Order: sequence, then C-alpha cells, then structure tokens
Amino acid sequence: MATIDALKLAQEQGRDLVEVAPNARPPVVRILDFRKYQFDKKQRERGGRKHGKSQSTKELRFRPNIGQNDLRIRIERAKEFLNEGDKVKLTLQFKGREISHPELGFEKINQMTKALSEIAKVEKEPERKGRFIYTVLEPKG
Repeated sequence: MATIDALKLAQEQGRDLVEVAPNARPPVVRILDFRKYQFDKKQRERGGRKHGKSQSTKELRFRPNIGQNDLRIRIERAKEFLNEGDKVKLTLQFKGREISHPELGFEKINQMTKALSEIAKVEKEPERKGRFIYTVLEPKG
C-alpha cells in the first residue's frame, strides 16, 4: 500500500501510522494508537527484567577453631548457595588472642576453597582486614 493511502486510512480511523520494523524491506508499518504502543513496549521491557535472577552474595561466618563437622556443614551450605547461582563470601573472625595466629585462619579459608573448587572459583583472594579474613567465591560456568 502506498504511504499516502495508509496515512489517509489511519487519519480516518483516528489512529497513527507507526513504523514497527524499519530495517525490513519494505519497512513494516501498522495503524494503531501510538501512545498505547509505547506503553505496551515499556511494559514488555519491564516484564523481561522481573524474570531475570539477580545474583546476590551470601555470607558464611566461622572462627579459626571451628570443629570438623561444623566446617563440613558450612561447606555444604556454601555448595547450596553456589548451586543456586549466588556468590559466597567466606568470613573468618578472630576473637581475643586468636589473632596472634593468622596462619591458622588462612589455613581454614584455603581448606574451604579447596573443598568448593569443583563448583566455585575464587573471585577475590583471601585478604585480612583487622580481625577478619575473607574471600569471595563465585559459581563456575
């Protein structure tokens, strides 16, 4: 249909002539209400954002003298978080005189990262800040 004829038809109906596919040959146009078209387009864009899962960071805290079973439970919990697609922040907290042996803390952090190495990669290397040592793991792939 010729452009002039399409414009006349749209004006007779009290609507607009909207180009919906400008890259097509020939360009595709429709007769519709332009405001409603814009509103629907925005709604579709917003709807797409709602369905996407945002990645959050979960934190697991423990101390350097944590028992083996408690450590195993923390590792299992970290695996659950990583399988859900979340990042995991491992935080080791020193209390009292424990701070005089930071090597024990780094040993525990490395033990956990080694146990989780199959499903996670280290995003941030273990770092000591005050009475804490922390590292951040993210899911592989």
